[in-house]
Amino acid sequence: MVQRTGLVLASVLGSSILAGVVLPYPFYIVAWMVGLFFVTGAGILLHLEPTLNLDTLLTSVLVGLCVHVVYGYVLGALQIELTLWLLLAPSVLSSISVMRSRQNIHLNLKDSLLLIPLMVFVVLAGHAVPGEQAGLFAFRSIMEAGFIPSHYPLYEIPLKTPLGFHFLVYEVLFLAGDWHSYSLCGVILSSLAFIPCYLMAKSLHSEKAGWAAGMCALFASVALVDCAQDGLYSLGLSLVIQGTVMYWALDSSKQCSARKLVLVGLGCAAGIEVHTSFVVVLPAVLVLALYGVFRSYRGRPIKPLAVFGGSLFVFFIPFVGQSCDVTSSIHEVAYWAGEIGTAGTPGFVTANVGIWVIFIGAVGFLFVRKVHVLFFAGWIGLGASAALISGFMLSFPVWSMISSAEGLKILSIPLSVLAGIGLVHLTKPSWSIVFLLLLMSVTPQPVVRETPSLLTGPFVPADSQYFLDDQEAMQLLEPYPDSYILNDWWMGTGSSWILPLVERKVMFPYLYRYDGAVSTLNIPEKEKKSFLVAALPDIEPSLLFLREEGVDYVFLSGYIRPEVAWRRILWDPECMLKSLNYNLVFHRGDTYLFKVLPSFTFSNTYRISEVPTFVGFTGRCPAGGGMLQSDVQPVLVDFDGNGQAIIAWGSMSFRPALYVRITFLDSGFDPFDILVREQEEFFLATVPRTNSGLWETLYFRLPVEIEEGAAVMLTPHGTPVTVSDVAVMACFHGMKVSDEVVLVGDSWSQVNEVYVAKSSATTSHIYVLSPLITVVNITYFDDAPGNVDFNILLSGGQLGRFILERTGDGNVKCVSIPIPTGYSFLDIGVSAWESDLTILAISCE
Repeated sequence: MVQRTGLVLASVLGSSILAGVVLPYPFYIVAWMVGLFFVTGAGILLHLEPTLNLDTLLTSVLVGLCVHVVYGYVLGALQIELTLWLLLAPSVLSSISVMRSRQNIHLNLKDSLLLIPLMVFVVLAGHAVPGEQAGLFAFRSIMEAGFIPSHYPLYEIPLKTPLGFHFLVYEVLFLAGDWHSYSLCGVILSSLAFIPCYLMAKSLHSEKAGWAAGMCALFASVALVDCAQDGLYSLGLSLVIQGTVMYWALDSSKQCSARKLVLVGLGCAAGIEVHTSFVVVLPAVLVLALYGVFRSYRGRPIKPLAVFGGSLFVFFIPFVGQSCDVTSSIHEVAYWAGEIGTAGTPGFVTANVGIWVIFIGAVGFLFVRKVHVLFFAGWIGLGASAALISGFMLSFPVWSMISSAEGLKILSIPLSVLAGIGLVHLTKPSWSIVFLLLLMSVTPQPVVRETPSLLTGPFVPADSQYFLDDQEAMQLLEPYPDSYILNDWWMGTGSSWILPLVERKVMFPYLYRYDGAVSTLNIPEKEKKSFLVAALPDIEPSLLFLREEGVDYVFLSGYIRPEVAWRRILWDPECMLKSLNYNLVFHRGDTYLFKVLPSFTFSNTYRISEVPTFVGFTGRCPAGGGMLQSDVQPVLVDFDGNGQAIIAWGSMSFRPALYVRITFLDSGFDPFDILVREQEEFFLATVPRTNSGLWETLYFRLPVEIEEGAAVMLTPHGTPVTVSDVAVMACFHGMKVSDEVVLVGDSWSQVNEVYVAKSSATTSHIYVLSPLITVVNITYFDDAPGNVDFNILLSGGQLGRFILERTGDGNVKCVSIPIPTGYSFLDIGVSAWESDLTILAISCE
């Protein structure tokens, strides 16, 4: 059947516009995708294809996606805000371009069955919670600007991350004006990975192999499921375009033409503008395209080379105009090392690719034609090399543009094509028994993970009560557009949703790592200072940091992933609840929102231990056997991966809030871990370094289960860390009499150097802070009668009592109170009866 294709495309465009306006959610999304992407791509592709068949229809969708990605970057480079006419312009122009042409149409009802796997995947993998905060914030940034912006809103950070996917979703949802369909669009676009796998396996083997390859990509590959269910939609669409461009490049290597080279150049630009991982397959695409040029144009390759180079140049211009250099600063490299690195275990590989697609793909590699062996080996080798290079953090300009997990996910497309070919061979009668036996011996990988039941949230559905509590706390921030929030961390906690959901500035924003936010926002330095606020929110350095940064609120999330739980554990909400410097705005479950008050009252910290024994294996050891007295000048020690400091603070009459204090030289960029070992190791924190060359002191709250005799271990990731002091501290309000004695309690008053314990108080306290003290001498003024009870609290709940009898004769007297030895933290309760106790001096022996 021969039809005027321009009229057909115009009819499809009109029908999709009508359906997009009339149909309810989610059908209008599919309608707009057909009108925008399919019509645009079909109009372009019909200049190359004489027949409109199933392969042409499927390829048209992919061509349309690439065109609209590049189109979005052109508008962004010119800062032209999207309108309805600009939205429909590519489809209208494509329809007009083929208005006079006639093509044969070969389609049947069987072809529509190809949509069933895509629909099943969308239904199974789709969920209502957008899983990537950075992607949602980038998408809302486009909605706010009307085009792809050059900077992030709220932050003066150049936006170097490819946002091609986000612009496609913005086009689809342009008329709806609602970002809640963001996730469904991402799942639908990721499901299109079926198409390039189907087309490539069909062209290399058979239609059955194509069907099998598409099914393997959707249901045997873990990569596509991860992208759909974890919100990695840009990566999912990148896998689609990578497979598409490799298919086009392979086709052009067989029979090259100028028009095909333009198509390859368009796909390369779109791939880069969707996700940086496309740089992995770009060398293979260029090699295939150039091979086709020199093979087909042996005598005159100048013209096709000029066409190919010109198309790459023209299509890349809009993206390059908004992108800065691809190199990362040393801050970025050190900070992302732990995030990008991988152990490279077999479990890690199967978790990112899928054991079924690996196994069957390996079988398919045995049956692939010899001429294509090098093609698949090179494609798989590029992805594996990217994973290894990223895992070992080998230095080259674009190493940080792709993680090891992303490099492995790239393998899912070529392995799915091979798996389709292998599946056709394995299901033959001669192979069926072997196939079934081998399939039973492997652990099946679930196609779709179980999705928890969702709760209705103020902004997005919540998959836990903790996330619901976080969202309700975020609602209280909406009336304050200029507020600045100190959040507990930037990923893995609910506080990272503040930026995309309520668009309020946070100290640790979850932005893409390609944008250099770590260096621009000075994240490592702020992180170190936030450790102080978490441990001791009432000391002067904490106040200075909050004032310098202009922090209005502190948000502590209750929604925490296990891998970052240690960061939340560093915070103690009880300290902030009792503080006079913070006002509790919201509390439910484990979610807290505090307002930082303008005036501050400081508390004090006191050492309750001697300087510990240092054990260092790469640097200098302290003189005299390693034990330092508190009055001795500290000796520098370099700790390597085996270094540890023995903390022995003796017995305590009760367990106060204890903190590890570490003074270290900030040299180098490699972070170091702090662990506390008693019977089992307890991970305390990871401390970044910025090579400032300054001595810095940090505090970390010890968990209550850590008792005396623990070892603090410092484990650098690379460069050894130089430490001058490690000690255990306690934090409380009080009056410091000396290094060994502190008066604690609201009933104490001080006039000059005279201390008065009110008789109206239930108990005042004298804290003794040294295990070497045996006697406390109290000089007092006996100005009124009435006994004074000194109740010495001992470990195990025991109580030692010393009673002072006063006569009121007006003389200055001294009483010596014996102190049990070995207590580095001892509480003496003071109860004055009938009249106040006036203390002139306190000394220790």
